[in-house]
Order: sequence, then C-alpha cells, then structure tokens
Amino acid sequence: MTKVIFETASLADALREAALVAPTRGEAFDKAAGIILDVQGESVVVKSTDLRLWYMQWVTPIAVEGDPVAWRLPSKIFSQVITKLPLDSKTRVTLTQEGNVLKFQHGRKRGQFVLMDMETYPTWLPFNPDDLYEVKNMAAQVNLVEWAASSGTNVPFTGVHFTGEEVLATDRSKVARAPLELEIDEPITVPAGLLGRIIKTTDDVKAYADDRFLYLMPDEHTQVQCSIYGVKYPDMSAVLNVNRPVYVTVQKAVLLDAMQVAASFIVGDRLPIMRTFWGEQEIAVMLANEEAGHLGDVIDVPGQAMHDRVEIKFDPAHIMSALEHCPSQEITIGYDPGNIKKPLYIDGGDGIGYWVAPTRGLPGSDS
Repeated sequence: MTKVIFETASLADALREAALVAPTRGEAFDKAAGIILDVQGESVVVKSTDLRLWYMQWVTPIAVEGDPVAWRLPSKIFSQVITKLPLDSKTRVTLTQEGNVLKFQHGRKRGQFVLMDMETYPTWLPFNPDDLYEVKNMAAQVNLVEWAASSGTNVPFTGVHFTGEEVLATDRSKVARAPLELEIDEPITVPAGLLGRIIKTTDDVKAYADDRFLYLMPDEHTQVQCSIYGVKYPDMSAVLNVNRPVYVTVQKAVLLDAMQVAASFIVGDRLPIMRTFWGEQEIAVMLANEEAGHLGDVIDVPGQAMHDRVEIKFDPAHIMSALEHCPSQEITIGYDPGNIKKPLYIDGGDGIGYWVAPTRGLPGSDS
C-alpha cells in the first residue's frame, strides 16, 4: 500500500496544467487518456500526453509511505475534484492506494477513484535541462501568429513554423509573421495551438530542439516536449513581400469597428464576403446579406489613398482576425490598386506582419 500526502495547492496547480494536455477524444484518447502520478520516493511526477505534447511536472509531497508506484487516473474528473478544493496553504490531500482503487481524503471529504490500466500508457523520459537556453517572449510571439494556421488537417499548414529568427503561420489564405530568436540548426514546425496550453504569454522559457522534438521548460519544475512535423514547410519568401505601391495609416479600432458592425450581416450566410473600397482619401467597408440587406461604413483618410477607388473582397474572418491580433493601435496597410488580387499587407510594427489574400487565396495556392 502506498500513501502520499500533498499540499492541496501544489497538486492542484500541476493537475490543472496536465489536464490541458490530456486528450479528451479521438485516437490520442484511446491510447493516452488520463493523468499519471508517478510516485518516486520523495517526489511525484505528474504526467500527461496527447501524443503531440508530452508534459511532466515535479511536485514535492509532504510525505510518502510505501513503495514507488505509478497511478493512472481519469484526467477530467480527477483534476476537477482536486482543483475545486480550498487551496489555502494549510489544506492537505491524502491519496492512498488499496488494490485498484485510489482513496482520497481532504479534511472531512472522502472519495475514491478507480485506477486505469498503466500497461498500455506511453512512456517517455525526462530530458537534460543543461541543453536548454532562455528564449524571451516565446509564448507572446507565437500567440501573434498561430491564429493564421490552418484549422484543418493539411500538414504542415496546421503548424507554427520557426526559422530561428522568426515564427510564422499560414493556411495559404493568410500569413502571420513575428520575430523570435530560437537557436536551431534547421527550421522546425510544430502543431499550432499546443504551446499556448502550457506557456503563459508573460513567461520567458528555456528551449532546445532536435529533429524530433521542441523541448521546453516553462519553470524549473516542468518539462514539455512538443512533436515536430516531419514534413517540410513551404518557402514563403515570395509571399512575405512588404512592398506595395500604396500605404494607408489608420487607427486599428476605427477600421475594426466598421468591419465588426458590417459583419452583423454574416448571420445565416455560409460564404460571406467583406467588400472593401480603397481610394479618393477613403476606406469603405460593406457586407451584404440577400435576406437581410446590407450595411457599410466609410472612414476618411485625408491625404492618403489618393487614387481612383478600387474594390477588394475578403473573407471577413480573415481580415478581422488579422486586425484583432495586430498589437499596434495605429496600423499601416499596404495594397496595390493596380492588382487587387495581391494580398493586403498589414504592418504591425516591431517586425510583425500580416498578409491577407483576397478571396482567391495566396499566389500558388489551391484555396
């Protein structure tokens, strides 16, 4: 029989993070459901994986009695129970194994969890932290671009790409780029949406990469391995062109507000189109719905866009997402009145850039 006593807050913190990684459906759930508590003498390692992200956090218990053991528990139920307990520094959680049951005690609260089979759970080992180096603002920079990755299954467009000097993402209809220094021998691509689960945007992290994984330590007690795609990322140099014949500077909030109001007409429209008009010192936006009508707005840009008016059509979600994620409040937008099929370029400042293609997609794409 093994018995472990934890400070409630420390166990809850580890379980909260592990539950974000643990799978809830699909093939990963069939193979790697649950959270592992690996009791190793004076320490306990909390583990979870969705077969793309591999999470480990070391927790120091108050006391351990019995032999080393690994417990596999249902991630959602177990984490919710522990994280909903009072978390002041004086509270304790006691976990005691009896057969295939893990008994739980917290003050006068009692319960038990049926242990899951450990035999089929994937195994992995800790990595050497000496190989890692500090990366500044990693999560914040990734957050600026990963919204542009594909939400489908088209690898590697479902990923976030690191070149060593910048990070970018694209679904071939929109592209986002931000500076990020990462010491890697070759560019790597990891699935989008993973890093934000366990790295806060305010944190600096330690990182390292080989040909299989991106290794991360958000803090000295936590290790994360993120799988790297084995598919080569396309050359985006032709798309990442910032040269445009015309540039217009505008307040982001003003333009976004005009688009969001017009987007009210998206309701019930499966393939909405945001019509934008540029020229004659104005930017105009309009969205129409055959059943509901249409709505538009005009923004004056004195001394700018001094050419004949041209119309450029966009997917509303693409253009508005780019504006929403742009960190600058005053943005510069570049376009080509003579080639309305060319992607709109949004300069977010500090090396951050977004490219949004008209409804036809980016050059060379099949979207």
